Amino acid sequence: MTDGRLKVALLTREYPPEVYGGAGVHVTYLARELASLVDLTVHCQGKDRPDAVAHRPWDLLAGTNQALQTISADLSMTAGAEGADLVHSHTWYANLGGHLASLLYGIPHVATMHSLEPLRPWKAEQLGGGYALSSWCERVSATAAAAVIAVSDGMRADILAAYPEIDPERVRVIRNGVDTSEYAPDPSVDVVERYGIDPGRPYVVFVGRITRQKGVPVLLRAAARLDPETAVAFWSSSASCGPAPAVALRELVAAAKVSGDWSAALALTDKMTTAALPTICYGDWEQFQIHNTALEKGRMDAAGWMVAGPNRPPYHVVPDRIKEFGRIAGESWAALQREYEPLVQKMREAK
Repeated sequence: MTDGRLKVALLTREYPPEVYGGAGVHVTYLARELASLVDLTVHCQGKDRPDAVAHRPWDLLAGTNQALQTISADLSMTAGAEGADLVHSHTWYANLGGHLASLLYGIPHVATMHSLEPLRPWKAEQLGGGYALSSWCERVSATAAAAVIAVSDGMRADILAAYPEIDPERVRVIRNGVDTSEYAPDPSVDVVERYGIDPGRPYVVFVGRITRQKGVPVLLRAAARLDPETAVAFWSSSASCGPAPAVALRELVAAAKVSGDWSAALALTDKMTTAALPTICYGDWEQFQIHNTALEKGRMDAAGWMVAGPNRPPYHVVPDRIKEFGRIAGESWAALQREYEPLVQKMREAK
């Protein structure tokens, strides 16, 4: 205790300005609120920053599997948590650090679960054998934690199903909150009307990466059962740079299924892949994970088909190199839009 206040070590991979996902946003606001209630020290991973203690993988592990590097950062976080009365970790990236701190210092470990490794088998495609390590980190940490926080009722049910050895009494639901001074209802419809969206019609809108881990197949199956008057829309960052390449690819694939000639569809696929490479920092996944919001907005603005708007905190600190990647990606996609827009128009007229 410090001045009568509980001393808490908050362990997280993401923290401003390096935030790339929902867990990072959650931790950002949680830390802000906890700071007035407890003696809080935030331990994060990545570059140094003034309001948190940063931990990085060991230099000797450079170039090795990402999961192995993360575990080395967790060991550093464990050492940094010395003196805390309680340790609170978020996601598998930091769970092991919390678990080891609990063992080493004899303090309670509270683990917040935002997602579950057993329910994300596709990560084996990204991490290879590292997926077995990330799964082990989560399991050993969650099953031994003094308390587990689920961010929804559904997550609580998933936790108990994935890890039946956890006593249900140790799993509590604390839902993600929002700052109502920043996020408030806006009854005006001028923006949606400007873009031709009927505010009187119900919409189901998906915003995110159109990948299977985001549950797109589930939404597609559910869409078949929706009222026919309901419009289902998928907000893809690539299509937001200009829809012609994606529409053209759909039509070329349909034609190839009939003719057996896939050359045109494959050629466009190669072009789309090349245009997208700067968006993923040419394969530098660590930088992409940190700056993906700025990269996506940057390429949308550069493409010129729509205005994405400014980067809001905690995403507003953007290195020049990342801005340049976004510009190149946007201009490359805009070139594809110009190239394939006449083809799409021709296809529409043919129908």
